[in-house]
Amino acid sequence: MNVDMKAYVEELLKTYTDREQKINVLRYELEHPASSSENAQIYAMALAHNNGLGRSGSHISNKTMYIALNYQEKTQKMNSGITDEIAVELLKLEQEQDRLNYYISLLYPKQAEVLHLLYIKCMKQKDVEKVLGRSAKTIRNLKKEALATLVKMYECAVNSH
Repeated sequence: MNVDMKAYVEELLKTYTDREQKINVLRYELEHPASSSENAQIYAMALAHNNGLGRSGSHISNKTMYIALNYQEKTQKMNSGITDEIAVELLKLEQEQDRLNYYISLLYPKQAEVLHLLYIKCMKQKDVEKVLGRSAKTIRNLKKEALATLVKMYECAVNSH
């Protein structure tokens, strides 16, 4: 068993809930992008008030309107770029999570249940022992076997590429 792969799989399991939370946050941000409103920016630039330098805010130069319109275009590009970055990160995290969930589903049911309770439900081993009515040694063995099987699955996937 590859030590690096084992560490990778354990880290995937340990960070499962954090990754799930990040996926949910990114989904929300993708559906409700926190974008800068170009109209608000144009309005703010075009209707600037006196800044204490002796200039009146009532005069709007052509340069200000030109800058405001350019800013609108740049804001749209920036917002699009942010959305693209979110989508790329979300896709990566979802694929990682889907693969892990699928591989766990291929384990023997008791092994999958132990990993689910320990890593996804974030239960302590003593609580898992009580829930499953098994000894500490049995839970440790199920976890060890499950991890070994997951490592083999990930190694198989890596070697097939």
